[in-house]
Amino acid sequence: ILILALAGGIAFSIVKTAPQPERHPKPRQPRLVETVEINVTKQMLTIEAWGQVQPVHQITLRSQVNGKIISVNPELVPGGRFNAQETILRLEPADYALAVRQRQSDLAKARVALLLEEGNQVVAKQEFDLLGATINDQEKALVLRLPQLRAMKADVDAAAAALQSAKLALARTVIKAPFEATVVR
Repeated sequence: ILILALAGGIAFSIVKTAPQPERHPKPRQPRLVETVEINVTKQMLTIEAWGQVQPVHQITLRSQVNGKIISVNPELVPGGRFNAQETILRLEPADYALAVRQRQSDLAKARVALLLEEGNQVVAKQEFDLLGATINDQEKALVLRLPQLRAMKADVDAAAAALQSAKLALARTVIKAPFEATVVR
């Protein structure tokens, strides 16, 4: 037992007094890389796939005005492509251009009538001032021709609106693609 205890003590002291190895961090090795200059090119890629392609937007394009078609873009066939705002077809604009001219004339007449009424109102005010009469506000408005003036201003506004409507109809004789599109049928 004494020999075993002595051998155990010697083994323990050898382990305890043994020199400890020093730890060094492993040096980082940079990776070797090869660089290549990139050139941008255009290439057609062919992708073979199975499935059904569905458009994001699908519309039926119709004219908002009536008329005879005078020109059609040759791309207006199944599979044809249009960029946004590209003209698809044109309708005969003659009737709509005449309507614009007529509405311009109506507006000019309404403005002249308004000027005449404003002159009549000035005369009516001068005559009223000469009389020096005292009347209530409603009668004064009638004497000074205020309802007629309001009616003439309304006529000018109506003629201006009719002119805008005629110009809009004329612009609608040119039908354009609302966005980039492909013709289905």
